[in-house]
Amino acid sequence: MRRSPQPSATLLPLALSTLLGACTSSGAKDTAAPAKLEAPAQTSVAPRSATPGGDSCGDPLIPASGNTGYDVQSYALDLRYTAADQPIEATARIRAKATQDLSRFNLDFSGLEVRSARVDGATALFERQGQELVIWPAQPLALEREFEIEIAYGGVPVGVEDSTLPVPGVVIGWQTAEDEVYVFSQPNGAMNFLPCNDHPSDKALYSARLTVPKPLMAVSNGVLRETLDSGDARTFVWSARDPMATYLITIAIGEFEVEELVATDGRKYLNYYSPKLRANQRKSFAKTPQIVETLESITGAYPFESCGNIASSLRLPAALETQTIPVYGLGSGVESVIAHEHAHQWFGDLVSVRDWSDIWLNEGFAEYLAWMYTERSKGAEAFDKIVYGAYRSMRNAKGNTPGKVTARSMFGSSVYVRGPLAVHALRKDVGDEVFLRTLRTWCEKFANRNASIPEFLDHASEIAGRDVRPLLNPWLYDEQIPRWADYEERVAAEQRERDERRAKRDAEKAAKDAERAAKEAAERAAGATENKPADDKPAADKPAADKPATDKPAESKPTEDKPTDNKPSDTTGG
Repeated sequence: MRRSPQPSATLLPLALSTLLGACTSSGAKDTAAPAKLEAPAQTSVAPRSATPGGDSCGDPLIPASGNTGYDVQSYALDLRYTAADQPIEATARIRAKATQDLSRFNLDFSGLEVRSARVDGATALFERQGQELVIWPAQPLALEREFEIEIAYGGVPVGVEDSTLPVPGVVIGWQTAEDEVYVFSQPNGAMNFLPCNDHPSDKALYSARLTVPKPLMAVSNGVLRETLDSGDARTFVWSARDPMATYLITIAIGEFEVEELVATDGRKYLNYYSPKLRANQRKSFAKTPQIVETLESITGAYPFESCGNIASSLRLPAALETQTIPVYGLGSGVESVIAHEHAHQWFGDLVSVRDWSDIWLNEGFAEYLAWMYTERSKGAEAFDKIVYGAYRSMRNAKGNTPGKVTARSMFGSSVYVRGPLAVHALRKDVGDEVFLRTLRTWCEKFANRNASIPEFLDHASEIAGRDVRPLLNPWLYDEQIPRWADYEERVAAEQRERDERRAKRDAEKAAKDAERAAKEAAERAAGATENKPADDKPAADKPAADKPATDKPAESKPTEDKPTDNKPSDTTGG
């Protein structure tokens, strides 16, 4: 991950920090406390074995993400917003459980200024080290102990640079679109507005109290529990009953237009539209109940207590499966994308990856379920067109594979196009009944947990009653995809048709060129004939070539008075 240069680190007790200002961000990491100030001494009742938590969870694709030494149980965010260019003021209360005897621990946190840090109500020392907030509790924390962290902070949020894109300057996290705010954090942008363990392996409950000036609204995950009116401002209280990964947290602030849809089973769906969206950009969202009901027929009951969409004004050609309420960039809310994002509620949100190298379990399955939605809503022919188009586009592609990706390829065609083809290969091999049972039992077995690709291969093999690795491994790991004979025949037939059309076009072009050339030659010949003089007489008014023309008559000479000899004369009389 790229890191911007930061001011040098400062470590201060809370009281002194309050007097002199909040701790500033620092540059290179240093896992030890600064030399001039010592971390709190361990008392005799503290665990002798207490050691620092890690500053990374070791993700192979996003190595700076996450921390070790504790497991977050819940986040409670209290945030006050006034305007896009004004500082926010916030407090995050984090409940966690120590997974070791812990002398200090890290939170991922980028950019904003920390006002204070407390652990179980006691003042804690803290230090900024790049995107790490290092905290020394007053007393070390024993293994299995539950504790509460309270971080007060503020400032104007600035997006975190997306390390998965080759183009520098693209940011994730807290984003503004004029007077609106949207949080769009995959893979590690949540640390931009919330101190957290910013990795999908540490899922936790989430709630938020979001205070905004009227007439703005604040939207987040889960259910709106209450709205508190304080005159010129309102506080929107949101909470989610199911744990979620931090990148799935969202906040949206704006003068939204709210649409409530009621499905045939009575479930309510809430869509929040930016007023900047045109009416025709909202039509597909009305199909959300139909989409979710279709997905339920494939994967089982919808897993969460609320469902809806946020249609933003962000000029971003993408959408994100933020839990219970996906966020869509401007113009991206088309039916197939809505189906993809809601399929993620099962694959990605309910069952989350162990690390980002397992992203096929998110994107490959969500995209294939979107294909299946098309199959069930528009028919087998439409579905086959999608599958065949994907196969044809990937049959000669080389490079990264769905089962082995890099940070640069994790959101590329190897995952989004070849990935669902691998899922289709499983379905073709085991049949629909076993395939659907595989999906449903997977979601039941790993609900609200994390899983890896090897675990899915084990699970699919168990349901199929045989090892599916020989089938799926080539799709997941080989340089080129396996060949499907029926599609190869179609590819060959299409190639023959293209060759025949090309040959016909070439022959027609050659005939036209020959016809044009003959016509031009004939025209040139005709033009030359018209301009050439006759051979048996001079051109009119043109003097003979051997007698120069003159305006003066020739002089007359007298002939001599002598007889002729009957020979022709050598001269001609004038």
